[in-house]
Amino acid sequence: ITELMRGHTSSRPILLGETGHGGGRFVNLSQNNNDNHSKWYVRRTKRTYHDDSSSNNNNNNMHQLSPANEQTHERVLRILATGRFDTVLKGIGNALGVHGLAVYHVSFHGVSHIEQLGESSSMQHAKQQHTHVTETGGGVYKLIIPLLLEENAPPELILWDDNGDETWRG
Repeated sequence: ITELMRGHTSSRPILLGETGHGGGRFVNLSQNNNDNHSKWYVRRTKRTYHDDSSSNNNNNNMHQLSPANEQTHERVLRILATGRFDTVLKGIGNALGVHGLAVYHVSFHGVSHIEQLGESSSMQHAKQQHTHVTETGGGVYKLIIPLLLEENAPPELILWDDNGDETWRG
């Protein structure tokens, strides 16, 4: 997965406006092309994060990789179970005071370039960022696990609350 994402964020990116399956590609990460437990879908994020989203000027090279079928999704869940990810979820749930956390979607994001937006933490900037699970009343959480980070780099992740107030950099 890491090698595939490195290629898409450097020498083999999916081009903006590429036709096909929703602007992305189906890939098989198995040596056996008939293996239905290793089919993935990779797509390029088309949106610019501080500009008009209809613009063709993309200020990032973010790609997203997700299971392309139920067999692959189930395989990922089995791998997480083998690694005792249920213990991680239980610990998070205990810390947040909630019970019954579950994984309902898994994806990997690769990005090596995104333009800085400046230091403002206004709601306008917050809305223009890559957002997930907003306005859920605290019922849905997105767990981000960084695999590769640049050493001595400025913060690669900035979190905002629903009011647009910056809450964490790291």
